[in-house]
Amino acid sequence: MKLGKILLTVVAIMLALTALGKSQPTSLFCVLEGTGHRITVFFLREASGGSFYVNGAKAQLALTSLDRPPEPHVLTATSGGTTISQIGAPCYGNSCAGRSFLTGRYYAHLEYVVPSNLRAGMYAVEIVGTDALRSADGAPLNPGHLYLPPMLYVPAISGDDGLRDARRRYLGKTVYAMPSDVETGRCAGDPTARVALNKYQAATITSIERSVGAVETGYFQNPDGAFLALDPLIVGVRTADNHFVMPPSLPAVIRLPKSGACIHRDFMLADPWEIERHFSLRDPREHPEWPARFQSALKQNTVLPGMTHEMVSSILGYPAAYGTIAQLDRLAVWSYDAPTPFQSTVYFRGDAVIKYNPPGNLP
Repeated sequence: MKLGKILLTVVAIMLALTALGKSQPTSLFCVLEGTGHRITVFFLREASGGSFYVNGAKAQLALTSLDRPPEPHVLTATSGGTTISQIGAPCYGNSCAGRSFLTGRYYAHLEYVVPSNLRAGMYAVEIVGTDALRSADGAPLNPGHLYLPPMLYVPAISGDDGLRDARRRYLGKTVYAMPSDVETGRCAGDPTARVALNKYQAATITSIERSVGAVETGYFQNPDGAFLALDPLIVGVRTADNHFVMPPSLPAVIRLPKSGACIHRDFMLADPWEIERHFSLRDPREHPEWPARFQSALKQNTVLPGMTHEMVSSILGYPAAYGTIAQLDRLAVWSYDAPTPFQSTVYFRGDAVIKYNPPGNLP
């Protein structure tokens, strides 16, 4: 397994270097950060493509609900045309930071206000306006690729039933970390450090607050399911010890915690639906009611035909799809996206696995 991870890392680096040597898309844009109900869209272009400008009145942001019949809400930027400057600042996750080993890029940003009466839920994000981007000579540019996150979650904070529901279900309770390799939190005793809970690690929920004005760049099971959540919940947990694991893809500038500093941790999660995906009120490994062969498969971290959605989640976690556990349990296919050959797929008929395509193996 360690050899496979090393080979995967080498392959990823080679692909990234190869991509840098190839012609890049005409222009790139990414939904990058948000504060409360104000979000910022960053536009980027390879330095080799030259400078460009954005017409804020024409670069509209379309939000299409994933929770009800699609009815796009079109937002217009609060700023007008933007002057572009060149910096070596590629965009990843929720930050833009200079990287001297990468080519420089031209960038711009526009701000959009999310209406306060927008219904709660998850929205697909898309830039609309075919003539919003122009090169320095006036030629139109294609917006190109949408960087992470491609979705925006808006909570219902009026009355805040979500906060009350989360407190009623979890406050003071012992929970267990579901299988997930992206659960990243902050050490309460060392705020600059970032850690992840171990798989199945027990913790006590000590506090749940709504962080109005903050933003979460979150994930489901893997980075392919990224989303931006406005006004998320801050879930405080206490663990029995400070044992932790390093979050995947953690930037080197974010350091590990001091010894003994991670007994108390804070996790930023969108709403109760995301809390339940990450924290189980029951130890996922303890199911004496399951048939012996399924209990054995759980220990071996493998999926067998006949397993239920709950059994699969106890082994693999939940897939990269938006929804509550109840909604996910109605899906006939759970896909776990990952770089080839590590992706996997589980097929269900009703609540029983009928086929499992496990991750492949490197030669």
